[in-house]
Amino acid sequence: MLERLALAMSPAYVPHPTVLRQAPLSFDDFAKRTDDELDPVLGAVLIAGDFANAPVDPAQIQASFEALARPLLRTAWTDRSLEDQANALREELASSHGFVGDEDDYYDPQNSFLQTVLERKRGIPISLALVYIEVARRAGMLARGVGFPGHFLVRIDRDLTGSEPPVFIDAFFGGRIATKAVLGDLLARTGASGTDIPEALLAPISSRALLQRMLMNLRNVFLHRGEFGKALLVVDRVLALSPMLAEAIFDRGLISERAGLIAGARASFEEYLEKSPSGPNRKAAENRLRILRARTLRSN
Repeated sequence: MLERLALAMSPAYVPHPTVLRQAPLSFDDFAKRTDDELDPVLGAVLIAGDFANAPVDPAQIQASFEALARPLLRTAWTDRSLEDQANALREELASSHGFVGDEDDYYDPQNSFLQTVLERKRGIPISLALVYIEVARRAGMLARGVGFPGHFLVRIDRDLTGSEPPVFIDAFFGGRIATKAVLGDLLARTGASGTDIPEALLAPISSRALLQRMLMNLRNVFLHRGEFGKALLVVDRVLALSPMLAEAIFDRGLISERAGLIAGARASFEEYLEKSPSGPNRKAAENRLRILRARTLRSN
């Protein structure tokens, strides 16, 4: 719906028409899959395909992961400690290949696009974490993503039963092991206080949640750069993954208003109030609607 709205109302961003090879799948169709069926790599490829200037080849990305994992296949990691597994990933990906966070230009959109991250070996926490997760999985390790506040992490487990404490990897800062002290420092950067970190903040997240967070990071990047049409398309992808996520509908209204798409903003705020009449942004949505309606009357 948002794409049709954006195309009808300039300024609009139109996704690149021929960016995918061997992935004849729309993001909307992909998002309809169950959580267990969602492949985060394919999702990341489809996201990048909206904005890439050159074709994105999923098979080439998969081959890159296979090549990165190949040196790690020589070891039976189930017999090694979780710390050994984390250190091996760091040695292979950070030390040998140079994967590291882009601290110089954090808000470069290329840091969110998987094919570019693999080429440049630079990224943001979540895109680098996905590289670590996919390489670890191919090497026989149990690695999953953790939506830690403000800084996405990788979690290494022995098994799915929690038979021993997990180890956390910070892919952005050179693949370091995120000790309790490191986790506390990362949490403090968000403004939180206290030394105890709730277990919920360290729980592994689903592929759907990972892709939603990847999209929200990209949304923030485009807003930071004033590219509202692209930010709207990103929010559209968020809603494809979670159609009932009312706060994303409200967010779409705010971005539409900033982009000068008044009719679209009104429609989004009205939809938000319909789907979430008692939501946390109810008063804000009502206020924006009053302002936009008054603006429309004045312009007529």
